[in-house]
Amino acid sequence: MSAALVGIGDAIVLLLFVFLGGMEHGMTVTTGYVLSTAWPFLVTWFVVGGALGVFGPTVLNQPKQAFKTVSLAWLLAGVLGLVIRGFLEQAVPSLPFILVTLGFNYVLLTGWRVALAFVRHKWSH
Repeated sequence: MSAALVGIGDAIVLLLFVFLGGMEHGMTVTTGYVLSTAWPFLVTWFVVGGALGVFGPTVLNQPKQAFKTVSLAWLLAGVLGLVIRGFLEQAVPSLPFILVTLGFNYVLLTGWRVALAFVRHKWSH
């Protein structure tokens, strides 16, 4: 699986979070809503994650390295995404929103990336 496909998987995870969150709050979830809500997190994930090497071969093939690198990248990217979103909305996001956003995406991104690295590692040996 190429880094580009992994990036698509990451984007799906982040978009899924927004979609499910909108549904949970009884909102009319449109493509526009999902994209306008998710874009700060998508941009920060790809910029910060890319800079920290989340698409590099070591992270893609070694579960421990995937866990460490994706965890750090999401913490930084998630906080930066929240800052951008807060700036655009001209409001500080609520603490529950911050915790759910950081926690849920952490579990999803890290979980899928560690599982992927585990499978890739096993297949290569």
